[in-house]
Amino acid sequence: ITTAPIAHEMASVLCQGDHVSPEDCSWYHSVWQYLRIFNMVSTPTWHARFYLDALRSLVPSNGHPRVLISGTADYSMLAHVLWAFRDSATRPQITVLDLCETPLFLCRWYGKTAGVRIETAVSDILTYESRPFDVIATDAFLTRFSGDTRREVVRKWHALLAPKGAVVTTVRIERGLSKSSVLATPEQADAFRRRALQEARRWQGFLSCPPETIANLAQRYAERMTSYSFSSEDEVRSLFEDAGLNVKALVVAEVPGEMASTLYAEVVACRD
Repeated sequence: ITTAPIAHEMASVLCQGDHVSPEDCSWYHSVWQYLRIFNMVSTPTWHARFYLDALRSLVPSNGHPRVLISGTADYSMLAHVLWAFRDSATRPQITVLDLCETPLFLCRWYGKTAGVRIETAVSDILTYESRPFDVIATDAFLTRFSGDTRREVVRKWHALLAPKGAVVTTVRIERGLSKSSVLATPEQADAFRRRALQEARRWQGFLSCPPETIANLAQRYAERMTSYSFSSEDEVRSLFEDAGLNVKALVVAEVPGEMASTLYAEVVACRD
């Protein structure tokens, strides 16, 4: 509620394009946090127990493990990483990577609010260079890429991981998928707008943005958002194993979904 209006205003200034929309991603980031309030978009919150358990199982009892958040819509993934470490003597060194400055701006705000210093980097994951990381965490990031490119992304993750390092992520699954990309139908986009309008009116006392404005932004989001899903768990497993990563855990969970109930694979994959 605090940062949704900030993101809405700053997106028009900071958004220069990302993997979701190379030319201009303000249509995405300007409404994202309002939709998070309404629980209408896929976020780490839908997989909170998975992320917390997986991250806690990977971290040492003390030290300073290096963590890369590879792509993010806002600070939600960062919040889950920090929460997973909160009761240990471990103090992670966190870098948040994204092509767009808007989510990085929000992550710096959150880090300062939480009293934690983080690094941010504006970069394409495919060209990013750094010392090895112990953990790479990201939510549904691979869903933004078609087949060839996501293979490059996972190979890049492998290259960025230290020995015994791990990727912790989720991947959307559409069984029986007839085409690689998933886009909302006009009927789904209209229904998404109506849901957003209803929720915005319900939350109106806490929001600075008029409900009709949020609803219009939500419809634009639904019309433009494209996802590249996997057709099966085996396809997910093969992608990581072909990149040299050992899949330690892969569990399929059903979540509310943006337009309809959706399956996601929750994945932990390690570099041996």
